[in-house]
Amino acid sequence: PGSSVTDLVLSGGPETLEGRILGADEATRLYQEIVSRMVDPALLRSVGTDLYEVRAFPVPVGEERQVSFTVTTPLLAEGDLATVELP
Repeated sequence: PGSSVTDLVLSGGPETLEGRILGADEATRLYQEIVSRMVDPALLRSVGTDLYEVRAFPVPVGEERQVSFTVTTPLLAEGDLATVELP
C-alpha cells in the first residue's frame, strides 16, 4: 500500500527511452496514438497489488528489449524497526 512507480526506461533498441508518469486513461490514449504512427512506445501499468504489465511495440523478431522501472514504497515502522517485504 502507498507504493508508486517513479520511472520507466526502455532500452536495447536504437536508443534508450525514458518514460513519463501519466494517468491510466491518458497513458493508454497516448500509447495507441504512438502505435498508430509506427513509433516504438512502451506502456507500464499496474494490474494488481504487486503485478505490472509492460507493453512494448514493436520488438523485431530475434531482438531483445529491456524494461526497468523503480517502485517507491513507504516503510512501515514500529519504534526503531522497519519491515520490508519483497516478492
